[in-house]
Amino acid sequence: MDERDEEVAFRFPFVKKLKENYRKRREDMFLFFFFCFLLTLCFIIPSCVHYIPYGTDVFGHLFFTKEMESANSLSGFYNNCLEKGYLRYKYPFGLW
Repeated sequence: MDERDEEVAFRFPFVKKLKENYRKRREDMFLFFFFCFLLTLCFIIPSCVHYIPYGTDVFGHLFFTKEMESANSLSGFYNNCLEKGYLRYKYPFGLW
């Protein structure tokens, strides 16, 4: 370690411990960062794009049930959801 690293390690001892653990457990850190990447790719980015937590089944059912309750008809529900961008035309229309 150079002088600067020693100074940082003196002020923040957890930094030194973190560096030592990182050197010992590169595979574990790779898996941790890969998991964080997948979490970001699968949940955080879609939630930002669709403005609702996309892919969470319970929330999706509650959300669309609330939207369906506010509509007067089934076609009104679909038109409302398509206009607001909640659904696309590939949505399984026959299941509702």
